[in-house]
Amino acid sequence: MVDFNRDWPGKEKGNAAEQQAWLLWNNLWAGNATLFVDMHTQSRGTEYPLFIYADYRNPQVKQMAELFPADQIKADPGEKGSVETTFVENKIPAITLEIGKPKLYQPELIARSLTGVRNLMVQQGMTAGTLGTTAKEQKTFIGNEMSSIRAEVGGFAEVLVKVGDSVVKGQKVAVQRNAFGDTIREYTATHDGRVLAIGNDPLREPRALLVRILFNNPEPQCADGC
Repeated sequence: MVDFNRDWPGKEKGNAAEQQAWLLWNNLWAGNATLFVDMHTQSRGTEYPLFIYADYRNPQVKQMAELFPADQIKADPGEKGSVETTFVENKIPAITLEIGKPKLYQPELIARSLTGVRNLMVQQGMTAGTLGTTAKEQKTFIGNEMSSIRAEVGGFAEVLVKVGDSVVKGQKVAVQRNAFGDTIREYTATHDGRVLAIGNDPLREPRALLVRILFNNPEPQCADGC
């Protein structure tokens, strides 16, 4: 399976996804954009809040991200081959905006996303107006590292926390049971932090996501994201 968001800026003579990325990059985006917001949702079987990946090593990217009243922001060095990172590598500030659950309209998250886009347009002088709610007023949780707790075996999972919950290291966050209802695994939080994502499909295969935690790593090398 091809992950289209790992194929940028594509290849002129590559596979189908690489060629499509190359055409978009070279014939539409490159040279025509000064800022970019890449909008996504989580994958099926999982859920996010209103969440942003942003390369905080770039001051303009940091400013962009904090114009959005997101629930959480990850200061992030980027993912090679993603749309966001390709723009940043080409000196075009960009963020990835994750708008909650897949295959579902979430009006409140959509409204806050629109507020962020309008804030960005106002800040850039593209439209008149005043700024609406930003990350500061929203009290957005900003972290620099994530920890993913994954199923060790297949089974039926019960996730004991919700997206946005604060957790402490050692707190029980999920259990797995077999078809007879016997508990076969228990899982605990790896760090103090905020629940960023959960797997909401009860049937979990080995290595499937149960809980992802966003937290702050105090190590100097993680100041702008690990």
